[in-house]
Amino acid sequence: MKPFITTLAFLASLIFVPKLLGQYYIAGDTTLYHAWNITQTYTPNDTVDFDIDCDGMADLSFVSIDGNAPGFPWDRLSLVLGEGVEVCNSGTGFVTGFEQGDTIHFDNANWTPFLDFIYGTGALGAYGQASITNKFLAFRKTGDETFYLFIRFSNQGLVFTIHQVISYCEVNPLINVLTDVPEESPYVCPNPVYDVLVVKNGALVESISIHDVSGRLMGTYITGEIEVENYTPGFYVVKLVLSNGKTTVQKFFKR
Repeated sequence: MKPFITTLAFLASLIFVPKLLGQYYIAGDTTLYHAWNITQTYTPNDTVDFDIDCDGMADLSFVSIDGNAPGFPWDRLSLVLGEGVEVCNSGTGFVTGFEQGDTIHFDNANWTPFLDFIYGTGALGAYGQASITNKFLAFRKTGDETFYLFIRFSNQGLVFTIHQVISYCEVNPLINVLTDVPEESPYVCPNPVYDVLVVKNGALVESISIHDVSGRLMGTYITGEIEVENYTPGFYVVKLVLSNGKTTVQKFFKR
C-alpha cells in the first residue's frame, strides 16, 4: 500500500535558501524536501519551466498564449508535461487544487499524463478552470525513482501566479522564465560545463549574474565566455538580463 500525501501547515517564513520541511508528508518522507517562495505573476506569452527530477532539465512547463499567434485563434493556459510526468486530477478531468491542510490519498488512478491545459477558450467558449486561487497543484515524474513537485498556484484566465514551490531537489526547480524573449533567445552551454560557460546569442544580453544554490552571488559578467573552472562542482543559476529589459533565468551544472 502506497503511503499517503498530505499538505499541512506551510507557515514557516521561507526565503530563496532551501529549508527543510517536516510538517507534511510526501511519499512517506519529507525530511529532505525544500521550499521556495516565488510570489511572481506571469502574463500572456510567458513560459515557466520546472525541473522535477533534479537533473537540470525542464520536465514541466506552464505556457500562457493570448490567442493572437497565427493559426492559434484562442487563449490557452497550457500544461506541457514531459516524458514520465503526470499531474493529479482526482478523476475530474481538470487539474486538482489542494487547500492548505488537505490530506489526500494518491493512488495511480488520480494521476494522468494527458491533462494539457488549465484554462482555455475556443469555438464552444471557455473551458477548464478560469480561476484557481492559492491552491497546491501536484506533479510527479516516474522513472527509476518517483519525484514529487508541489506548486502553490493562482490564475485568473491567462494571468497566473507561482506563489511557492516544494521539491526534493536541493536547488530551486523553477529553472526558466521566458517573458516575450526574442525567438533567437540567449542560452548557456555546454551544460554540464567543465571550464568555460558560453552564452549563445549574447548580443541580446545586457548583463549576466551567477548564483550558487544558496543564492550567493558568484559574480557578474558582461562577456559571453565565463571562466567557471574554479567553481565547486554542482548546480548554479545564471540570470540573463536582455536588451529589451526582460530576464531569463537558467540553470547549469559544473562538473
